[in-house]
Amino acid sequence: GLTTCTAYDNQRGTIQLSLTEQVQAGMTGPHVVMNRSHIAPLLNFTQTTWPSNPPELLFYVYDEPNNPTLIEIARAQCVVVQGEGGKTTGGITKFYADKLGPLLDTANYSIANAYGYIQDVVDGTVPKNAKPEWYYFSVALEEPVVNRMMFGWYLEKNQLDGCFPYAYRHVFGPSAFDDLDSTSLRDLMTTYPEQDGGIPTVQWEACREGVDDLKYLATLNGLIQLGVDSGLTDPALLGV
Repeated sequence: GLTTCTAYDNQRGTIQLSLTEQVQAGMTGPHVVMNRSHIAPLLNFTQTTWPSNPPELLFYVYDEPNNPTLIEIARAQCVVVQGEGGKTTGGITKFYADKLGPLLDTANYSIANAYGYIQDVVDGTVPKNAKPEWYYFSVALEEPVVNRMMFGWYLEKNQLDGCFPYAYRHVFGPSAFDDLDSTSLRDLMTTYPEQDGGIPTVQWEACREGVDDLKYLATLNGLIQLGVDSGLTDPALLGV
C-alpha cells in the first residue's frame, strides 16, 4: 500500500505531528519533508521518538530544477541537507538527476522524461541505478485507468522502486470544493477533506485498485516460488 505522504507545512510542530500520524497509521516511509529549515531537529525528533527504529526522512530540494540555473540551486540545497546529516529527494528529469549524482539520495523522475531510461532498464540495455528511483505523474486528474496502471502493473514492470505522484491534495483557491475560485490552476484533489477523514474520488479508488493488483501479483509469485521450492505441481497441495 501507500507508505508515505509529504509533510509540507512550515508551522512549528506540524511536521512532527504529521510524521507521528504517518507512523501510527502504519506508513513505513521513507517520509518526505518539504521543510529544510529544521533538518537536525527533525532528525533528532525521529531518533528520540522511535529510538529502536527511527523512520527515514527525505528532505525535498528545489522542485523540477530542470535547467542549468535551477540545478545549481538544487545542488546547493543538497549540500546543506547532507551536511546536516539528512538525505535528499526531489522531482526532476533523469538528465538533471544524473548531474546531481550522489547529492540526490532518491530521484523522483518525471515519468514523461524518464520513459526512455525505464525502457532501457526493462530491455536490459542499461543497468538500473543503485540509488532508489521513483517516478511521478499527475495523480489527481480524472484518468482512473492511468492511476491504476501507474500504481500497479507499470510499477511492477518498470523495475523502479516506487511511485510518488503529485498531488494527493493541492488547493489553489479558498475552497477545495470549488474549481473556479482560483486565478491560476484548478484544485488538484485525489481525495477531498471532511471532518472524519477524506472523501474518495474515482482516481483515488483507481490507485487502490493498482495496489490491489500488486498484492495479487505478489501472492501469485509467492505461490509459484513455493511450488518451485517444494517440487509440488498440484495446485491443491499448495493450498490454492
